[in-house]
Amino acid sequence: MSAVPKRWLLLRGLAREKRHWGAFPDHFAKDVGVEVHTIDLPGMGTEVQSIVPTTVQGITDDLRARWLALGGEGPAGIFAVSLGGMILLDWCTRYPGDFARAVIVNSSAGNLSPFHHRLRPPVYRRLFGSVLENDPRVRERTIVGLVTNLQKDIDTVAGAWASYAEDTKPKRASVLRQLWAGSRFKAPVKIDVPLLVLGSKGDRFVDPRCSERIAERFSAPIEWHDDAGHDLPLDAPAWVTAAVRRWVMVQA
Repeated sequence: MSAVPKRWLLLRGLAREKRHWGAFPDHFAKDVGVEVHTIDLPGMGTEVQSIVPTTVQGITDDLRARWLALGGEGPAGIFAVSLGGMILLDWCTRYPGDFARAVIVNSSAGNLSPFHHRLRPPVYRRLFGSVLENDPRVRERTIVGLVTNLQKDIDTVAGAWASYAEDTKPKRASVLRQLWAGSRFKAPVKIDVPLLVLGSKGDRFVDPRCSERIAERFSAPIEWHDDAGHDLPLDAPAWVTAAVRRWVMVQA
């Protein structure tokens, strides 16, 4: 077994930027005992002016160029949620030397799960309505309501997220291009990077069976949180970091 990576890259999902992590990167760094980096997907946050590739592979290559520019010695770890998880699978397949550990959270793939599992039918109208909504506070209130189960003060979270949108003003076309890229993604046959799957049984956005299919595909261990929503790091950050810490120590 190889040594535990001391650097980790954290990737967010659809229409999110690194500020949406909140305090989670600090918790991850402290609890797992590593250095943490966050990079925005094209079209979001610091990359709001960039054109979003319409394939996961294109998004991966955009991110990888910026990740490699950061430097650092030895393979790192990667932790990614939802759309970020699709990027993780592609990245670890095509560039297996970049990472020594990978943790995927509440993600999916078109060749492993049907469309109505990858995006639950009750979500369709609210999600696409949020994409068309011009008021960021209304939009983010809808999104928070879809991805969290355990936040007691949804309005405070939504207000913070709305402030990010008001700050950077991401383009509607960027969100749609990310959606298109994710909808077309198919999981590879195998990956050569040790993988841990984390899932939320209470996920109302993506059917938990999508995480099961990923774990089965790659013969990867899977751990479940019984109550958290789709945004597992938001709902249960301590549970997540404890699961990652246990796993990387077993792998060491």
